[in-house]
Amino acid sequence: MSFRTTIEVTGVQELQRRLDEVPKTLVPQARAVMGRSGANTVRRHLSARNLLPNKRSWPKTNFFAQAARSVSSKVDGSDINIDVTGPVGFRQRYRGGTITPKNVKFLTLPAAPEAYGKRAREFSNLRFAIIEQDGKKRPALVQAEATQFKLGRKRKDGSRKLTVLGETGGGVMYWLVRRANQAPDPSVLPTTEVLIAAIARDTNAWLATKLNGGAAPGGAS
Repeated sequence: MSFRTTIEVTGVQELQRRLDEVPKTLVPQARAVMGRSGANTVRRHLSARNLLPNKRSWPKTNFFAQAARSVSSKVDGSDINIDVTGPVGFRQRYRGGTITPKNVKFLTLPAAPEAYGKRAREFSNLRFAIIEQDGKKRPALVQAEATQFKLGRKRKDGSRKLTVLGETGGGVMYWLVRRANQAPDPSVLPTTEVLIAAIARDTNAWLATKLNGGAAPGGAS
């Protein structure tokens, strides 16, 4: 299942009025330029967001780079729509809201860097546990405890030395919750003002070159 986040670009009435004054043959091309300009503005914004560290400075999943690659635009008459179709969770990040588990009892919230961006099923060494934290008992998935060994080189008699390196595991990988409330984050997309300014700039530049008989600028073609 895919989810689509659509930005309906409004507030470009001044630019629309200018299109009423140019040759009608240029109008469809100009609207296409408007759509591409809006899409490119969203891509640049998402690419810039991808360069920022996440809140916990955990390994990056390149969430916003994936979103940037999914951007497309559609122009239908005077309507300009810019779509972001991926990754999963982008619309939730943008709009916020309550998240509830589907076909399972719990949501899994990463509690360790190794778990960030991964599903619990990708690990084969997790077990259920009740962990006390801040005086409360919380359900969690923890790493199963294990003993690490190092096998030495083969001796002349064929035997090998076995060295115990220590115990691993036991750490919390995921907290288990029945629901999670996520605040909306409108900053994942550029503001309407930024979009309108970019679209007006690129479209006016394109119209200027066309009306003057020149070639369209590379960024607006």
